[in-house]
Amino acid sequence: MRKISLFSISALVALSFTTPAHASGTVRAEVIPSDDQLTLAFPGKKGPANYEKAGVFEDVGGPRYRYVVNDRKRLSAEVGEGIYPNLEAMKDPQYLKVFKEGKLKGNHWRFVDTRTSALNFYKWATVAEEPGAKQFYTAMMFERLGMLEEAVKGLYAVAVHFPKSLGYTYFSTPWYMGPASLDRLEQIVRRHPKLKMSYTPGNIK
Repeated sequence: MRKISLFSISALVALSFTTPAHASGTVRAEVIPSDDQLTLAFPGKKGPANYEKAGVFEDVGGPRYRYVVNDRKRLSAEVGEGIYPNLEAMKDPQYLKVFKEGKLKGNHWRFVDTRTSALNFYKWATVAEEPGAKQFYTAMMFERLGMLEEAVKGLYAVAVHFPKSLGYTYFSTPWYMGPASLDRLEQIVRRHPKLKMSYTPGNIK
């Protein structure tokens, strides 16, 4: 069995290729499905990225946790476009096309709850925003497009690189991207047994 280990600030989160139990219920991606499609110009490799070979996890379980990227080129190639530290979305021909057409004009928060998730992906993958929030919403667009493996990779990247990332809700209350990404990741894995992944719960404090 191939196992991925995700080290958070205070816990170890593991994803394994097995067959998890099916989960029911309605999620946001089903309420606001996408009417468009996305084909990445720079997709990552099939399966999870090998974070252990591309960098170092420091102070795992401690208050000074961080993941240090030693081989950015390797990690970027493995995770693919739209997932940190890969920045190739800005070179994607489709991004350049919709940007030139003016379809990405406007505040990025207007590119969230619409049925144009491919367009939203390009907006969030290239916007100047707090990095954890940027990665979370990019991953959310992957999920709405049915690109579940990419969504898992994106949410995984939030917890690895930006576990203490802070955003704010519509009501100006704090929203922590790290825990939110783990919750979303768990839901995807449970609801989609065809991914053949299982989830070992963890937490970020």
